[in-house]
Amino acid sequence: NDTKMMGSRAPDPASVAAVPSINDGGESRVVVRSGYLLKRGEIRKAWKVRWFELEDDKLKYKKTPDQIKPIDNIPLDQVVVRRSTENVGKEHCFELVTRNRIYHLVARSRTDMDDWMRALSLYTQLHTENNKIAEAEEEISIVAYRLAELTEQIGSRKPL
Repeated sequence: NDTKMMGSRAPDPASVAAVPSINDGGESRVVVRSGYLLKRGEIRKAWKVRWFELEDDKLKYKKTPDQIKPIDNIPLDQVVVRRSTENVGKEHCFELVTRNRIYHLVARSRTDMDDWMRALSLYTQLHTENNKIAEAEEEISIVAYRLAELTEQIGSRKPL
């Protein structure tokens, strides 16, 4: 039910971001972002409140923050993060699109949704590739500008 997540019992995700903790293997880990989101079930399509933790290149979810073993891990390397493309009857809905499944998630607010999407996209392969493309395009623009300047300088010279 939405009120469980939206009510005051759910902690503010910003207050728990980048919190070092111990995983079940005993080693230290850093949770980049964590908080409650609604998640739509794959088969029954029921919405359930889940605690999500973004850790390295995985998004883990479980029923409560103190549950040790996650229900599932979503590897983010091949994920596309986007606003929901289907009308699911919920505001602030976004999707994690994997090869096998589309995860529908709902945040408490537009800002919370944007923050989750931004944080998640930093760990996707597509984001990494887009950054490389943007860097290459910037370099090409610089070279093209310099080439145009040189061509103009050469063209403005008087013939001998």
